[in-house]
Amino acid sequence: GGGVLDAGEYQLPHQTISALLIGPGTSVTHDVLRLLARHGTTLVAVGTEGTRLYTAPALGPDRSDVARAQARIWADDKQRVATARKMYARRLGEILPHKDIAVLRGIEGARVKESYKLLSQSFGLAWKGRRYGRNAPEAADAANQAINHAATAVQAAAGIAVAALSALPQLGFIHEDSDQSFVLDIADLSRETLGAILDD
Repeated sequence: GGGVLDAGEYQLPHQTISALLIGPGTSVTHDVLRLLARHGTTLVAVGTEGTRLYTAPALGPDRSDVARAQARIWADDKQRVATARKMYARRLGEILPHKDIAVLRGIEGARVKESYKLLSQSFGLAWKGRRYGRNAPEAADAANQAINHAATAVQAAAGIAVAALSALPQLGFIHEDSDQSFVLDIADLSRETLGAILDD
């Protein structure tokens, strides 16, 4: 309560809000933080009448060398593709001769599909292909639910690693469009191996 709002519970259109400012006495659940993070909405703790800012600083060391090195490599087309090829080599176990990122993505996609098929067979599960419905994730079969949970865990760990290094999550070498592109790059380095361990 306070200001123009009485004390109580409120539903907010979090998908359309850039930042949510909360004042003294406000309680926020873990679920609220999860939803805000998913939709890229910033949560800012402020003092009475917005006179102070109490938001914690970003996770990570007080340094910029990793971010600057990442930005330099990312900004150079040759180095960016070379880095993507190294990441694919680490993930796929071989250096691919291709230098077109779209071709590399296609090869990786086909190999991931095959790895899902082989993993499901090794666990004695019938494989009907990769299925994921954002609005009904529990509707997927057991194999897809296991992949979904493992992928989420691996991506969360990669997100923590990127933040702890003070790297730039937006500047991916393989992924491009997401604000978590580099996080997805890092997660993909171990997605199948760690995913198989987590599923087991």
